[in-house]
Amino acid sequence: AMPIKRLTDNVAPAFPRIGKLRKGGESVERANANGKTYNTYGPELNYWRFTSDKPEIVKAFTEAYGGQPAELDVYLPFKAIDDNWSTWQEEWAAGGLVHRCDGETCVTWLRPDGTYSHDPKPCPGKCTPVGRLSVILPGLIRRGYVGSVTMETHSINDILSIQACVLAIVEARGTEDLRGVGFILRRVEQAISTPGKDGKRVRRNKWLVKLEPAAEWVTAQLEAARTT
Repeated sequence: AMPIKRLTDNVAPAFPRIGKLRKGGESVERANANGKTYNTYGPELNYWRFTSDKPEIVKAFTEAYGGQPAELDVYLPFKAIDDNWSTWQEEWAAGGLVHRCDGETCVTWLRPDGTYSHDPKPCPGKCTPVGRLSVILPGLIRRGYVGSVTMETHSINDILSIQACVLAIVEARGTEDLRGVGFILRRVEQAISTPGKDGKRVRRNKWLVKLEPAAEWVTAQLEAARTT
């Protein structure tokens, strides 16, 4: 089908998003010294917390993977890396996104009138890294729920690890096509260097995200290479 100019010619590939995979618990409401309430991030978890606007999908996830799964079998829905895995620097405020950039140049930023501009301008700072991975969960597909699930992370360690994995798969296949590869998405405890209160760096155990090709897929690739 021919695209409609300025309507369907700029649409990126997408499945309906049916849920999110979260690394932490639900946000906690606290009060400051003046009695004003605010929300803080929930505690770090060592398993995946699945959320969805539809309770029946949450129920299906629990039936497929249990209440506190530390690893999930997943597929990536799209051919290109950028369609499955996006990484940006972003600044957020209570009202929403303030700006999104590549660390140097903004691609989206909030104008004073409340609308967004996509005209490039230098990054104003105050932004932090974020990675978003779109995955397909076979356990949900088998239960009739077709769509993608988003995993979001703000950890530099997670972002570098996932980026290295998808690049390795592309190199192994000799083409940028991530479809049909079985992956395992896991939570892994690892000691990492983090800033301490006195400015010195200390090593703390954190539950990181690892994306790895499933053993069955790797074995099949090795067997195919051996017989050619």
